[in-house]
Amino acid sequence: MQLTGPKDVAVGKAVNFTIPTPGGEIRARSYAPVAAAGPLPTLIYFHGGGFVAGSLESHDGLCRLFTVEGGFR
Repeated sequence: MQLTGPKDVAVGKAVNFTIPTPGGEIRARSYAPVAAAGPLPTLIYFHGGGFVAGSLESHDGLCRLFTVEGGFR
């Protein structure tokens, strides 16, 4: 994705956070569209890297595109 996916897709806000689990923390990122106001529908995206390939950075452009085109967090 990082090599072929969308790049430089502007969003209103991108916030990094972690999710605590029994096996350790999982890094995550939340996106919001430009001019987002009030409650919005939410999409939770898990990339299919099999816990081996892929990262927040490799799928950042795709998730930004989902946010902009879908109008959701």
